[in-house]
Amino acid sequence: MTAAGRTAVAWACVLVVVGCSGADSGADRFASLYKGGKRTWVRESTLPVEPQKKPRMVIYEVTTYAEGSRPTPEQIRVSEDLVGRCFQAALRHGWFQFKNGLDQGYGLLFGDRRHYVKPEYVFDDAVLDCDKPEFLMYYDTPEGKGLAGLMFYAPTPAGWGPQVGGPLTLWHYHVWAPIQCMRGEMLLVGTTDAQGRCQEGMPMHRSPEMLHVWFIDRPKGPFTTSMHLSDEEVALLLQRRVAPPLRSGASHGPKP
Repeated sequence: MTAAGRTAVAWACVLVVVGCSGADSGADRFASLYKGGKRTWVRESTLPVEPQKKPRMVIYEVTTYAEGSRPTPEQIRVSEDLVGRCFQAALRHGWFQFKNGLDQGYGLLFGDRRHYVKPEYVFDDAVLDCDKPEFLMYYDTPEGKGLAGLMFYAPTPAGWGPQVGGPLTLWHYHVWAPIQCMRGEMLLVGTTDAQGRCQEGMPMHRSPEMLHVWFIDRPKGPFTTSMHLSDEEVALLLQRRVAPPLRSGASHGPKP
């Protein structure tokens, strides 16, 4: 199969969700275009097969849970445990010091300024392993780079991220209008030339699914999709911190 053919198959797998790898494959989730303000949820299978022309990039949040779904006590416990374990892992590995992240093999993702990736972890079999996160998220502060949290990938290009915290853990993925070049269909390494070819990797329109775990208190909780931090949130990176609180009372997901 040609590279373009593999791309089409992967894209169809994600949108139709039939016979693709990943947890819960075969069912139809809810998806919401993430753009701030009021959200509209649709069945994932109804998303357009072809990527949009404008804007250049959109984000979809995905979930198997209907609007109004509240996490069970066990899902809350698991979510709190995930945040706490990841926070302790960051302390243990010294990632709050930017140099330590670099020394341990994390480097800036192509075309990005906040996601530092370790390719070895992108292509391993670990899922939500706090000691082996695919990404560290660093932000500029008046005192240098500050670690804001970790980001995890789903295990395969079209696989579903495990919602270990039920409706609390909303995974998301990016869809690009300009074709991007992905090594192993997982790692962004460049853009195509004028003929639509990749010097490295294969042409893709879509990223794997990802999940943020934030180490600062964010209004929508530690799994917030938005990468934008207010000045007040950036200031939190300079303070002595503990694992952020879990906001388990809010409703998540679309209307049934």
